[in-house]
Amino acid sequence: MARRHGDRTVGRGVVAVAAVLAVFGAAPATASAASPWDRITTLTDTFMPVLRNPGGSLPGVNDWGCTPGAEHPEPVILVHGTFSDQQINWGAMAPRLKDAGYCVYALDYGVNPGTPWPLSAFGGLTRMQDSAQELSVFVDKVLAASGAQKVDFVGHSQGTLMPNYYVKFLGGAPRSSSAARPRWTSTSRWHRCGTARTRWAR
Repeated sequence: MARRHGDRTVGRGVVAVAAVLAVFGAAPATASAASPWDRITTLTDTFMPVLRNPGGSLPGVNDWGCTPGAEHPEPVILVHGTFSDQQINWGAMAPRLKDAGYCVYALDYGVNPGTPWPLSAFGGLTRMQDSAQELSVFVDKVLAASGAQKVDFVGHSQGTLMPNYYVKFLGGAPRSSSAARPRWTSTSRWHRCGTARTRWAR
């Protein structure tokens, strides 16, 4: 029996989220594939990758055989925001970075243990300190696989704050070109895909 929470029930909440995602999954993508930016034009497009590959990665992301080149020697780690995941958050930006020659990585963090699908598709919900520990482990994995000395972060929402905790308090400064504080810069292209671009200043 579903546990009551105010006027709602947890059981009904799961059914409601499942129904919404089912609607998204049933709707056809309307965007043409003229460019990576044109692939993500509707809310339906945003959810399609995670519906097709729950718990997976976007094409070209988390390629553990990728070797950074001289032009882009530091791998990029994409850090999603609250109540999101790597595929939902980065469907537009990830292919653009990959096409530009970067080694691109992304993690899902902050998912409460034992959370069932489809609610498990939404992360950034645990303590930020715990999420920063998850990021620390992921950074070490990226550095070991790529042979790089440092990584760059691109974050959205909580994804701009949590890496800052890692850099300041978990020994992440030597492993990252990003340090000290987030500095926000936006252009129409970043707004177009529904995310904010975050640069980090020393």
